[in-house]
Amino acid sequence: DEAEARDSHVAVWSYQIAVFANFVSRTQHADIEALVDRFFGAQMVEDVDARRVALAAIVSPGFTFRDTFACIEGAGEFAEHLEAARAHGVAPTIERDGAVRHCQGTAVCDWIARGPGGSVMLTGTNVVTLAPDGRFADVCGLWQMPGR
Repeated sequence: DEAEARDSHVAVWSYQIAVFANFVSRTQHADIEALVDRFFGAQMVEDVDARRVALAAIVSPGFTFRDTFACIEGAGEFAEHLEAARAHGVAPTIERDGAVRHCQGTAVCDWIARGPGGSVMLTGTNVVTLAPDGRFADVCGLWQMPGR
């Protein structure tokens, strides 16, 4: 039967499309680990205006950031949010912890936030949606806070 023959190929085509999508996405976002490192580095830039410029080079114009303490849109608002954290005495060093996992435009990266002297303050995971231009469209930060 013609429908049965056609339908038997659906799973194969879904697999082939996924293989192609992963190849294209890995090629398009080949520098994902460097971009994640730049994103964390930009957050630690001392001057808020320089931080805004550094972030704007990494995130798309409609960028959104969400985590335990933020629901933000845009590089400027994110830079200001980081400035407010600094005003409260919170300016940890944030670094990627391990390899970035990536599939078809979504990346997952673990991170460590270190305080003075290198002590671990927090750990967590960011889920990143990548924009077609290679920048970050959205980041959702999932914190692992000691004692919670």
